Amino acid sequence: MERISEEAPGGRRSWLFRRFVLCVALPVTLNVFVYYGFTTNYTTGTFTRQAFLDQYSHGIYRYRVVGRAAVLLTYDLIHRHFPSHGAYRLTTFLSTDSLDMYNSLFVVNTLFFCLTAWMFYATLSLPAFRLSERDRAQWSLTTMLLIAISEFVVVPYDLLSYFLLVFGANRMLREQSRLNTVVLACAVALATFTRETVLVTLALYATLWALRKETDVRLSTAGLFQLVGTFVFSLCALRAAYGVHDVMHGHSIFRASGWPGPSSLERGLFGGAGLAFFASLLYILMPGAGPSGARAARLLLLYSLPYTLLVLLFGVQFEIRLWIPIIIGVILCMLLDFRSTASGADRDADAAAAGGNPGGRVAQHFRRLFRSEPAIANCIPTAERGSGRPGMPACAILEGVGNGGAAARAFRST
Repeated sequence: MERISEEAPGGRRSWLFRRFVLCVALPVTLNVFVYYGFTTNYTTGTFTRQAFLDQYSHGIYRYRVVGRAAVLLTYDLIHRHFPSHGAYRLTTFLSTDSLDMYNSLFVVNTLFFCLTAWMFYATLSLPAFRLSERDRAQWSLTTMLLIAISEFVVVPYDLLSYFLLVFGANRMLREQSRLNTVVLACAVALATFTRETVLVTLALYATLWALRKETDVRLSTAGLFQLVGTFVFSLCALRAAYGVHDVMHGHSIFRASGWPGPSSLERGLFGGAGLAFFASLLYILMPGAGPSGARAARLLLLYSLPYTLLVLLFGVQFEIRLWIPIIIGVILCMLLDFRSTASGADRDADAAAAGGNPGGRVAQHFRRLFRSEPAIANCIPTAERGSGRPGMPACAILEGVGNGGAAARAFRST
């Protein structure tokens, strides 16, 4: 059950308004800037109905049914009731005579961008994380910005696949029941009909299952096999319906691909930039996760190897959108709460690693220790928490990590 944080001032109405701003208003404005403030240099020539069908009804794209159907349905509504008129500079850049298809892609992707943001925030609000409202907002904003900058490749299924990934994670982290298992299986089936990102969903389930003794998340082995069975059945159904010929895109990292430019050097440079983006994010994120969070992230990377190999062998590495599902999974894994089962050494190391976070993660970590009895924190002397000064409340020192030195001032006044 999602909770309204006690740190949120103003009550439920104010909390809902802030969440609306973060999860609806901000994603909408980001996509307006991305779609109409910038112009894609990548997926041009696919923004008429016929060109869209030619692109997404053949090869590997024909298996991505749900996103294609959603965009075509939206296109029919927009073309009938809200057609674009006149010549715009954007139509020239996009090699089309109408913005109806481009607007349809904007509407569908913006809708699922908002749903992804809302579901991501809701997932971070679950007891499996025990994050402050500030941390939930910061990580949600970080994830949204990463998604936004990856949208220079305008396709009909990416944002939908992110939503299904985060929705699946949300169901995994809740109390398990027969209904929840059915809902999760349906999400996996839909994800299989959307894009290969479903492999990351399965990897996330396997990771949480492997960590079931280290967290409060209790996933069953039977549930893992059920999801794998759902994926295999859905994949076979797709292959039976659309055939198995011409299924690979054919862009391998070993052929220095990654950019449809004229030279191998350019293709290699731009493909390398995509790989460097992914590696840089992992390098930045994982050291701050602490031993437990880093171990969870490494497990996810291990179980995501089938997806990673598909990207490296047959994807275009310049499309950083391909790495976003793994980044989302890594963020979720590294933020899990390992407090209840981690060893004393790991708890200390996790706290030390969190101390470098400008969001005040050390203060938040220790506030969680006294979450059920907040008054206790006020009466524990710092000598018991290693502050070096007897008689000063430990919570004052810990709060000072995130409020710009209030603890130092309190210390001097003691």
